[in-house]
Parts: sequence; C-alpha cells; structure tokens
Amino acid sequence: MAEVYDRWHKSRPSKDDKVCGEHSSKTRKLVPSGEHGQGKRWQVRWRDASGKQRKENFDKRAAAETRAATVKADLDRGMYVDPAAGKESFRAVAERWRTSAVHRPTTASRVERGLRNHIYPTFGDRPVASIRPSDIQAWIKDRSQVLAPSTLAVTYTYLITPLQTAVRDRIIAGNPCEGVRLPKQRKPEIGPLHADAVRALIDAAPARYRALFLLAASSGLRQGELFGLEVDGVDFLRREVTVGQQLIDPEDGEPYLGEPKTHESYRTVPLTKAAVDALAAHLERFPAPEVKIEDRTDPRKPHLRTARLIFPNQDRKPVRRGPGLTSGRGPGGPLTRRWRRRTNRRVQHGCGPVSPRAASRPVSRRRRVRACTTSGTSTPRY
Repeated sequence: MAEVYDRWHKSRPSKDDKVCGEHSSKTRKLVPSGEHGQGKRWQVRWRDASGKQRKENFDKRAAAETRAATVKADLDRGMYVDPAAGKESFRAVAERWRTSAVHRPTTASRVERGLRNHIYPTFGDRPVASIRPSDIQAWIKDRSQVLAPSTLAVTYTYLITPLQTAVRDRIIAGNPCEGVRLPKQRKPEIGPLHADAVRALIDAAPARYRALFLLAASSGLRQGELFGLEVDGVDFLRREVTVGQQLIDPEDGEPYLGEPKTHESYRTVPLTKAAVDALAAHLERFPAPEVKIEDRTDPRKPHLRTARLIFPNQDRKPVRRGPGLTSGRGPGGPLTRRWRRRTNRRVQHGCGPVSPRAASRPVSRRRRVRACTTSGTSTPRY
C-alpha cells in the first residue's frame, strides 16, 4: 500500500490547535505542522517487499498521487524496483554475479579478465541505473576496434548477464542491453592442412611428441584431452580411445585432471592402425610415468591420485601451457624457434609455410579431422 501525506499539516490535529492561515481545505481542518513551508509539501509513503518504509516527496499533490498509484501497482504485481538500489555501482553488481556464478576454473578466469580489461574501465564505477542503451552501443563500437567479433560477443555476455541479474533482483527496471547490435561475425572458410603439412609437422617434432601429433591428426582430440590421456584410456585391441577427462592448467595453481569441455565431449573415438602402432611404439620407447596429480573429474570429490599420462613433458610431469612443452611457462623446450623454423622449411616443400604461431600448437580439431578425411591421402605416417 502506498499513501499520500501532507507534510505541512498535521494528520491528527487536536481541538485546541490553530487553523492554518495560508492553506484551507473543504474536507478537513488544516493545522500547521513543524515542517510547514519546508521542502516539498506532498509525501508518498510505502513499504517495499522487505518491509522497509520508503518515502518520496513532491511539490504537487497530483504528482504524488500518480506516484502512489504506480508504486501500489508495482508492489501488487511483484514488479517494484527501489530507486535507491539503482545507485549501486556496476562493479558491485557484476562482482556479486561473478563470484556466485557456477563456472569452471578456466571459464571463471576468462570472465574475470574480460570484466577487468574491457568492461570495468567504462562501466565499473557508474551507478547501474545510469547505464543507457546508447552507452552500451558506444562501448561496443569502441571495443570492436580492438576485439574480433567473436571475442567481442563473448565479452559482451560478461556485460549483459550481470545487468540481467540486476533486473531479476529488482535493482533496475529493464536491461539497457536490449536492442543494441553487435558486429556481424563472418565465418572464414576453413582451409584444412594438407596431409603433407601434417607429415612435416610430425617429422619435425621431437621424437617424444611425434605420436602426440599423429594421434591429434587422426583422432581430433582436443589439446587438453591429449595431455590428460592415460594408458588405461587406450584400447589397443579395439583401436579406440575413451575420452573422460582432460588436463587443465590454470593460471594460478598446479595442473589437474578435470571434466571434458562439454557433456558431448565424453566419447569413444576410433583410431587408425597407424595411430595405434605409433602409441605402442611411443610407450615402448617412453614408458608412461606415474604422476601424482589432483583428480577433479568429479568436482564434488577432488582427490590426489597417481596417473599414468602418455604425454608428460620432458621432466615426466604434466604439461604446462606456454611456448614450450616444459615444466615451466617460459620459452624453450621442444617447441623452440629452431623447431618452428625447421617445420616451416619442411612444410614449404609440399604445401606452403606454416606460421610460427600455428606450428607452436597442435592443429585445431576441425582441421585435424579434415586433413585426414578430405585430402584424398592416407593417414600420415612417420
């Protein structure tokens, strides 16, 4: 319930009170209050959903009655928004959303970086209710100068989602992101690596990692799935590999075994005879070490266990992210500049150069599959 009060006159005057000499009313006796003539005369009072009393003053009675009717309707429909709540900064709203959202560790890290690097500099300290659609569109135009359309679309979700949460929490009445437009994403045609290029990558790789490149090219496993692959995950008789985990290397902390990227990533992948033979030869030359590593494949029951990883680094430890497949994050290791130059020279003879950036990482999953299925040649061998 929202009601209108006259601040300048007593609601319950006594018989001995003197009548106001400045104002009059046909329906009641007007007696000056202690606030007579101070500030706005008409006040709307109501209690919000939490039971806290709210007040708002107006110069004209008609405006106060309109506001009271609006507040009452919003309260009855459960659509009431506290005007004071909108003064909270976007940073506070976004941090509350970020810390309560259920994200994988790697996703949580990307969300934090996206907010810190691209969103907080513009909207962090602004009251959330002050953000307008035109502000959002201007931000999109500015960020489109430094971010690719696909990256901008992902970063945009870190902006629209906290605002949508603010709408659900009745902090703001509507989401200012509604109606704004993102740059169109143009999907370039994928040029799969020629089989000769795949052979060159395998031949140029250090002996310890040749089976890794061949398995990647013939199976389509993701990088984390390859580095998290254990001996028990390969069925040499049926020529198949079971994917039920991946190696995750967080920015802060030690690598651990976690769930695959999506629910669809749990799968059994058939292998070619060349891949199976390469894995067998690899394990004979480089036996899988027993590595102590945290297993978080069940997030509710993390535990430390021994894993026999097929592709550890040269120190027989889980592979860390970085320019080289080493135990650290600095430059060096097998994927050095010398190896990249050697790879480029070999690839140039058959199907054009491979950039250092492309040579320093396993080929993308789609390219790996197409390289072995659309090139018209057999699976690469070494």
